[in-house]
Amino acid sequence: MVIQMKSSAYWKRRFEETAAAAYTKAEEYIAALNREYTKANINIQNDLNAFYTKFATDNKMTFAEAKKVLSKNELQKFKYTLQEFKEKTISKEFQQEIANASMKTQITRLESLQMQIKGRADVLKTGEMYKTEELLSKVYENSYYRNVFNIQQGLGFGSDFALLNDKKILKAVNEPWAESDFKSRTGADKAKLISGLRSTMVQGFIRGDSLQTMSKNFVAVTGTSKNRADKIIRSETAHVTEAATYESYRETGVEKYDWLATLDTKTCENCAMLDGKTFEMSEYSEGETAPPLHANDRCTTVPNFGDNAGGTRVARNDDGSTYKVPADMEYNEWRAGAEKR
Repeated sequence: MVIQMKSSAYWKRRFEETAAAAYTKAEEYIAALNREYTKANINIQNDLNAFYTKFATDNKMTFAEAKKVLSKNELQKFKYTLQEFKEKTISKEFQQEIANASMKTQITRLESLQMQIKGRADVLKTGEMYKTEELLSKVYENSYYRNVFNIQQGLGFGSDFALLNDKKILKAVNEPWAESDFKSRTGADKAKLISGLRSTMVQGFIRGDSLQTMSKNFVAVTGTSKNRADKIIRSETAHVTEAATYESYRETGVEKYDWLATLDTKTCENCAMLDGKTFEMSEYSEGETAPPLHANDRCTTVPNFGDNAGGTRVARNDDGSTYKVPADMEYNEWRAGAEKR
């Protein structure tokens, strides 16, 4: 089969579009997550307001006052409050903490507030973990199929390739890279958030901080966690996008690829120097010969068909079977046909 090859500009444009679509999804999720952090801050503020209203003197709380034991009535109300967390998406660890607290006959004021604040953080970060996995799964699936489609349409023909299922997608999304995986990174950030809120609370009571000061310090702690979460989401999106791209290359027989950097004022020197560099598929190594090279990396790769770009070549499968992928075929039409084939 003799086909007209697309120019290098074609390949760059199509693969840039796929990567850009992934990063757009990530930014949309980050915006939604920002609203979740705002809600968490409001809930924490309400918890603090209620605590100070009930126990503070002149809008201040001493550590000695915070260490006092709840009355029988206060303990009953606190346990009822904890049960409300069970109706939300929480971790198994916090579920066990609720069960343990429900069995206690004595709990201090400080412990009760710590449990409530920890519950807010657990709801926030557990939800974040599930939603991040959902985002990354969609990004991986879309990037894989889009890139296979782009290659086949660019060549004008296609052959059978591996279809994805939920098991394959989740395995790819949860695959460790750079010595960890996204759930471990999010879990570590959750631990830092809870530890930060706890130490802020204890130190605030020791200093005798006012409600306003305590609230301000809590917002600073959650803000730091939000920044870490943004970084994790952007980096993990870059990782799964390139992992899907690599698989699309393997399935379509790509032998070489070029590094494609996003060239603007934010581009680091290392990424700029790698822009346009060609690598063999056998040399593929994430973080070395393929992106992401660092956190918040926006680079991607593009297939390199060598001197044939812009010319013609003969395409054959091992068994000689191919199918046409015309230039005017829509992605959804191609996807439906691929899943039936």
